[in-house]
Amino acid sequence: MPKFSKLLVTDIYNTTREAVVINLRPENPLAFNFMQGQYLTFKKKIRGNQIRRSYSICSSESESLLQVAIKKVEGGVFSNWANTELQSGDFIYSLPPRGSFYADVEGIGEEYLAVAGGSGITPILSILKTTLSKSSASRFTLIYSNKNINTVMFREELEDLKNIYMSRLNLVHIFTEEKENKDIFSTRLNVENAQKLLRHLIKIDDIKLAFLCGPELLMSEISAALQNMGLKKTFIRREFFQSDNATVRRAIVHPDTKMDHHLKISEAKIILDGDLHSFNFDKKSSLLQAALDNAVDAPYACRAGVCSTCKAKVTKGDVEMISNYSLEDHEVEQGFVLTCQAYAKSKKISWDYDVGY
Repeated sequence: MPKFSKLLVTDIYNTTREAVVINLRPENPLAFNFMQGQYLTFKKKIRGNQIRRSYSICSSESESLLQVAIKKVEGGVFSNWANTELQSGDFIYSLPPRGSFYADVEGIGEEYLAVAGGSGITPILSILKTTLSKSSASRFTLIYSNKNINTVMFREELEDLKNIYMSRLNLVHIFTEEKENKDIFSTRLNVENAQKLLRHLIKIDDIKLAFLCGPELLMSEISAALQNMGLKKTFIRREFFQSDNATVRRAIVHPDTKMDHHLKISEAKIILDGDLHSFNFDKKSSLLQAALDNAVDAPYACRAGVCSTCKAKVTKGDVEMISNYSLEDHEVEQGFVLTCQAYAKSKKISWDYDVGY
C-alpha cells in the first residue's frame, strides 16, 4: 500500500483570481512517476482537523515537472488554505499518483475529443499535452466551458498550445454567462445544443476517445449527446471531482430493504500493508469508517465515492455500495468496492487494500 511522502512546493502562482498552480518536487521522484490524467491525494492538518483532498496533475509526462492546480471552493477548507496560505518553500504530504483517467496514446493520427468545465481542465490539460507531444499527427478537439473569460484556467498556456499545434488542436471556448452574443458558444451545454456544437466540430466516427471532466450535469449531458450521435459508451471516459447527486455515473445500488437488520454486527478481517486486522463492527458504519474506528490507517480522501483512494477488494462476504463514481464496471465485477460507500450485508466480511496496487 502506498504511503504518504513529503513534497516541496517549488513554486505557486495564480492562473485565475480563484485558482493557483503548484509546482512540486517529491523527495522520492520515482514514486511519483505518473500517467497523464492521474491525481495526487494530499493530507494536511488545518485548524486542528486532518484534511485529505485529491487534485489532478496538470503537467504532462513529457515535462520534467509535477504540477497540480487548485481552484478555491466556497467553504472548501483545503482549497482556501492552498490559495491563501500555501507558499513556495513549504512542504506538503501526498500519496503517489493514482487514477485511470487516461489511455494509450502511442497511435499515430488518432482523433480525440475533450470537454472540460471549470477546474475540470486540469486532468484534461495533462492528457492533451501528453497526447499531442507523444502521438505523431494526432488531433485533439477541446471544448472548454466557463462562466466568462476571467474564469478560464491556463488561458495563456492553452493559447500557446494552440499556436504550437495549429493544425492539430481545435480549441473552443464556451462562456455560459456571456451577456453579449447569445449563440451556441455562449450558453450552457445541454444534450440538444451540445449535439449541434459537436456536429459542427467533429466527425463522430473519427473519434477514438472522448474525455469529459467537470460538473456532473455537464458530463451527463455531453455523454448523452455523444451516445445519441453514435459514439459507444465504452469510448467515453469521465472523471468526477465531486458529486451533486443530480445523476449517477454507474448504477447505484440502493440500500436493500430486505437486508437482515437483526444481524447488526459484522466480523471484519482486513489486509493492509500485509498485516491482518480483525474486529467486530456495527453494520451501520461503512467499511472505511469501521476500519478507521478500529485504528486501521486505511486510505481515503473524498469520502464521497468519487476519487477511488479507498478502493479495496472484498474477498469474503457480501456488501453493497450506495454510490460509485469512480470504479469501472469490470472492477466492480472483480469484487472491488469503494469502502467509503460500501456496507456489510453478511455476518462475516473480509477486504484487502493491497490488491490492485
